[in-house]
Amino acid sequence: MNALAVGMLLLTSEAVSQSPGWLEANPQAAAKLLKEIQDDSWEVRRDGFLEFGKLSDPSSKTTRNTVFNLLDREHQQLKTWLRKEQPPPEAWSDPYYPKILEYIQRHYLPDLTAAEFQVLARANINPESGFSVLLSKHAGKNMAWIAATLETEESEYVRTNMRALAAEWLLSPHRSGGAEQTLAYEILRRGLTDKSPMAASYSKRALNRLARKEQP
Repeated sequence: MNALAVGMLLLTSEAVSQSPGWLEANPQAAAKLLKEIQDDSWEVRRDGFLEFGKLSDPSSKTTRNTVFNLLDREHQQLKTWLRKEQPPPEAWSDPYYPKILEYIQRHYLPDLTAAEFQVLARANINPESGFSVLLSKHAGKNMAWIAATLETEESEYVRTNMRALAAEWLLSPHRSGGAEQTLAYEILRRGLTDKSPMAASYSKRALNRLARKEQP
């Protein structure tokens, strides 16, 4: 059993003890929704999440862990479809997957743990979205992890998205000097030779944006 499955089982068994509000008051219904969110069918997971999102307390540890684990699960689902060269179902792409990101943006984005940032850095599917700009706030302190992950990441989409985080951080007020800045530029320069035309093209555009910004 992988770590995600173990985590979800722990969430199911500890939901009542760890979280206040609706989950505590409705243990049977909560257990049903948590089971649906673990289902093999993305449609069942979607329906469970949409109901869970309306009823659960965002401030509870159970809710927070459940949402991030679900996002990671759906990202793995997306990678499976892409490996098989299958486009994701339209209803998965919109509105389901964006709704998970929207929930996280609304409740958790300002204050992320390192593990949560790592899930989001992989799962963000639009490198030029407003969500990516907001997420880049956390990129500076995670720049070494981004660089290390890019060395082995197989997905061109993930590589592009991670380089977008480095670029948006460099363009943002959160930018700082020192090792993080040097590493962020190196991440983009290495992207110019990425085997993926999409990733290489993004790196070139990002470096051009930075050059224009830094012109006197």
